[in-house]
Amino acid sequence: MFFLSPAHVNKRIRYPRIRTGKYSFGELYSWYHEHVIPAATRALGLSLLDIDERRNRIAVYVRDSSLIGAMRRALAALPIPPDAIDIGWMPQGSPQSGGSGRISARRSQSLSDHTRPLVAGLRIHGSTGGAPDSCTLGFNLVPRLGGALQAQRYLVTAGHCIGDLGNQQGGDVRQPSSPYSVATEASDPEYLITDDIYSEYYHPSCPENEYCRLSETVLAQYHYPSLPNHGRAAFPDEDETDYSYLITITDTEEPYQGQIVHKIGATTGRSEGEVSQSCVVYPYPGTN
Repeated sequence: MFFLSPAHVNKRIRYPRIRTGKYSFGELYSWYHEHVIPAATRALGLSLLDIDERRNRIAVYVRDSSLIGAMRRALAALPIPPDAIDIGWMPQGSPQSGGSGRISARRSQSLSDHTRPLVAGLRIHGSTGGAPDSCTLGFNLVPRLGGALQAQRYLVTAGHCIGDLGNQQGGDVRQPSSPYSVATEASDPEYLITDDIYSEYYHPSCPENEYCRLSETVLAQYHYPSLPNHGRAAFPDEDETDYSYLITITDTEEPYQGQIVHKIGATTGRSEGEVSQSCVVYPYPGTN
């Protein structure tokens, strides 16, 4: 699934309110990276970490309310004002992504139908030889080299859709109603580390002695440049998986708290929500 924030469907006009925060973002950022991430990722039951700009606090979530006390004790000794950290609980979910654009009409069809050319939002199956995983086509991409568009065409989808996350296996992508592959896994970066500055996988944002990734996504290359409809996405009615409209993605933007976005998923259709966190640290289930 993926997120869009098209202006033409944004029914609510919001005007910014400026409030003075107790702590500067620089202070929160420093405490978050230097102290909270290392301590919280070593504690039991972490679900999500974030700098909450709206509340001017560092937000720490555990998987169950019974773990709040243990997390509070784990963070109590940090050289941070106690009220700069809010600890709550949130069942572990999955991180997602975003863009904006304009609409055009077409005949009604399902997100699971055999479709050419392929657009964002369609159901796809990824496989490395075993049972296929059902996922949503994220965005179609065209690479640039020296400002010039290249001939290759790519798609982005969830990292777990094509084999094991962080293990590039050359898996295939196809539509559920077709036996023919449309793309092959091209990039599934290995996990990054922070304990070896000389390693090609070093990244300073990783928690100490932990593996990490900057997103849960994978890149697949289309077999033919004519297969994707670049910059286009299916746009169903709310809570529907049938669609009669395509949206053209015209730009991208950084998500912010309170922003209204529209999620499009092959199974759940389109729904509307509000951004509550962005740029979070998320412990991926079943990994270290």
